[in-house]
Amino acid sequence: MIIGFHLEAQAYYDDMLIRLFNYAVSDEEGYRRIDDSHAVFKMPQQAVVFLKDTDKSKDKLYIKLILPDEQEIEYSVHAVRSLGYTPQELIANDMEILLPFQILRLYGSVKKYSSFSEEQKNEFLEKFTSMCRDIITTLRSLKETGKITNDEHSTMITIIRDLERHIYSSIDDIANKGADSMLNEEFLFSDERARAEERAKAEAEKAEIEAKAKAEKAEIEAKAKAEKAEIEAKAEAEKAEIKAQAQAEIAKVENEEKQKIAELMIEDGECAEKIIRYTGIDVSVLKSMAQSLGKALML
Repeated sequence: MIIGFHLEAQAYYDDMLIRLFNYAVSDEEGYRRIDDSHAVFKMPQQAVVFLKDTDKSKDKLYIKLILPDEQEIEYSVHAVRSLGYTPQELIANDMEILLPFQILRLYGSVKKYSSFSEEQKNEFLEKFTSMCRDIITTLRSLKETGKITNDEHSTMITIIRDLERHIYSSIDDIANKGADSMLNEEFLFSDERARAEERAKAEAEKAEIEAKAKAEKAEIEAKAKAEKAEIEAKAEAEKAEIKAQAQAEIAKVENEEKQKIAELMIEDGECAEKIIRYTGIDVSVLKSMAQSLGKALML
């Protein structure tokens, strides 16, 4: 493909040189101011693509500019005569983008077809079939070698088929005798592949959405489970704390009761062995209690 050019595609010759010149001088990227009285303008490279022309020897178009002081400047642009190249030559010159327009090769014979003899018609149909085969096999090769993408291949096939239906619609024999069968098959295959890719893309997006929803659901469930476990653990901890407090209170009450019994037994003069048997209070504690009560502990 041509890079860094202003391009205009033309089916017929007209005043495209004027348009290209206008495009060029309106391109602000080429303008550079030097000082208050000087500026520089660099003209961009430009090209015209003639879609129906075959004479590639005419590779330039010229326009003479006559300045107010009568100076003359010859301005030229590149001219690409699309049908002057075979599909293979287009590839060799990095002009694969023009391959779909190869279908115009027999355009000049369309209006004459009805006046052709049977032999001439058959010859035209054979040329048409060969032309389609050459274009299709070239595009397949480009796709298989990775020089064009699947999407680019599909787009080019669609352009070729649209052009074929528009340009050759008056020649029923093309369809009736299957001269364009290879093109139709390639289009259907490409169209089906495009639909399959769309289905695969839609299914992938659906699977991604479902996976995301499933992950979000699992996350919510895990969070809910964790919160439930936390609540249950907290409840168990509170329950255990209440139980421990209750047990501590019971133990305190029991201990106070035992101390009261021990005090009464000390006052009644009971021996330490008996008091210990009933209350379980250590003898050293009993001695202290007896001392505070002013009693003697019988050992």
